[in-house]
Amino acid sequence: MFEGGLKKHRPLESNFELQITALIDTLVIILIFLLKSIATDTLEMEQPKNLRLPGLMDGVTSGAGDRLVFRTDGISWNSSSIMSFDNLNNVPKEGNAAWHLLESAIAASETDEKAKSKFDGKLLLQADKSIPFTVLTQALRIAKAHGYRDIRFVGAKYN
Repeated sequence: MFEGGLKKHRPLESNFELQITALIDTLVIILIFLLKSIATDTLEMEQPKNLRLPGLMDGVTSGAGDRLVFRTDGISWNSSSIMSFDNLNNVPKEGNAAWHLLESAIAASETDEKAKSKFDGKLLLQADKSIPFTVLTQALRIAKAHGYRDIRFVGAKYN
């Protein structure tokens, strides 16, 4: 005779094994891609007078771009002097006409490069060790406002 109802099944035993070898292989590949994406390379650049660059032990940067240089006696944009001062205590304050000169020089470069379809938003920043951080942030704020997104700090490589 047929007994009504469902037949009870025992739960199946699972033979779950973690494939640790495949996991490690995947993590190694991801790590290689991440390390490859971080490019540090050396770049031959002329060091202006009155500029002591911070020292680095590894490569600095690669590629080209517009140059913003902070020396102890002034600031220059693409090798043309924009601001001059006697010492670091006389750096113009934010909103000074000298900062407007820097902003107009950066804007002119951006417009010129965009007209030639060569604008890539790369900026190489060279700064003396003793430049106050507030001065750097003001210049970076101006550069970022004009589309510079790839900003690289340049340092001197010591072996």
